[in-house]
Amino acid sequence: MQSMSCMLVLPLLRSEEPKIILYNGKIWTADESQPLAQAIAISGGRFLAVGSNDDVLPLATARTRKIDLASKTVLSQVTRTDMKGNVWGPDQRINLSEAIRCGTVNGAYAAFEELIKGSIQPGQLADLVVLAQDPFKTEPSKLVGIQVERTMVGGAWKYES
Repeated sequence: MQSMSCMLVLPLLRSEEPKIILYNGKIWTADESQPLAQAIAISGGRFLAVGSNDDVLPLATARTRKIDLASKTVLSQVTRTDMKGNVWGPDQRINLSEAIRCGTVNGAYAAFEELIKGSIQPGQLADLVVLAQDPFKTEPSKLVGIQVERTMVGGAWKYES
């Protein structure tokens, strides 16, 4: 995991109490200044803090729900193959990081919503998925088989397996 020398916290949100903290994770943030994090704090449906376990866990209060991700990875998509196995435009393949960026940061930008969603950073809507395995350690053809364990939309769990 890359070094997480600073925790990202919006000054206006510092006094907020996190409702949920996800920790012990490998969280792809789609934020170029901090592409990976171990923990995130969520309050009011938005990310309050993003950083290491040591940075984020002390923000918890007695009322904060803490969820151990047990080193799961948080993210999404890839390949230029259809459901029948046909390859379409193999020269147009992009790597997994680029594909995830297309579905997150670039998707939010295309919808004129990049100021409120698309990456995991303080102030953004708390939308994310927890996957059963690390897609960066999975063969591209097997990505579609990765089980989604949890889905969060606007800071609320909408799906739990």
